[in-house]
Amino acid sequence: MRTPGLLSVPPGAAMMPATAAVPALPWPAVSIGVTLLLALLATGAALVNSYYLLLITFAAIYVFAGMGLNLLTGYASIVSIAHGAQVCVGGNAAAIAKVRHGWGFWPAAGLSTCVGMGFAALLGLPALRLSSWYYVLITIAFTMAVTAMLNDLRAFTGGYGGIVGVGKPVIAGMKLDGLGLLALVGALVALLWWLMRNLVHSRIGWALQSIREGDVRARALGVSTARLRMFAFVFSGGGAGLAGALYASLKGVVTPEDFSFDFSIFFLFIVVLGGPARLAGPLLGVTAFYVLPAMLGS
Repeated sequence: MRTPGLLSVPPGAAMMPATAAVPALPWPAVSIGVTLLLALLATGAALVNSYYLLLITFAAIYVFAGMGLNLLTGYASIVSIAHGAQVCVGGNAAAIAKVRHGWGFWPAAGLSTCVGMGFAALLGLPALRLSSWYYVLITIAFTMAVTAMLNDLRAFTGGYGGIVGVGKPVIAGMKLDGLGLLALVGALVALLWWLMRNLVHSRIGWALQSIREGDVRARALGVSTARLRMFAFVFSGGGAGLAGALYASLKGVVTPEDFSFDFSIFFLFIVVLGGPARLAGPLLGVTAFYVLPAMLGS
């Protein structure tokens, strides 16, 4: 007997042809042009000033994390305020593995990605039963609980002092710092962009779009809403966990002050401000809400 997958079709259900994909971005040429222009300006600013280099690298990590939340909130229409907490969990997992146990960056990054996916799966379980606004309250409670645990579990997190001495990534014996680390984060952002662009124009992307239009419509078209929602949670959590490892490596230290409740609100803002269900949304949101205010205030 065939096991139903994400897009299981019950007998007699009408299924849209596979060629029916998520509508393309409006004015794709303009979106690509704006993205390339922002990338060139960011690279130029990073070459001119070390402060701008650090700022742009942080911004690229935020874009990477925001792209996962964009899939969850923008395409699957699930509002979560726990994304910053998942970045926090991933960053602390990577820091503990590197500093306390002597792991290299890449094994620690793999661990943080798996931890982020695991926490996202646990957070996704209530979303299968509760309405959207009740689920938002659960994500708020989770974020506050993670913030409190960072201070209480001092044997693991170091308490208020945090974990110091998180090293930089190493590739072929060369430690990536400065422009090298920015290039690595930029390459990961480009890879995730390519992956999401193919994903949202596939059958899974169309199914996510149908869930956003309504569960009844999605089920009538043969979409397994529970499995697809869980996929969106796990995908988003994995990106948040990896972003946490990059964040810890860039800063060299992780403390509870880095992951306040405002940190989680920040990711929701950049997705909403940049435009939900738009691939360029997190980039535009981070630019408008983080990069420009920091540059104007410097």
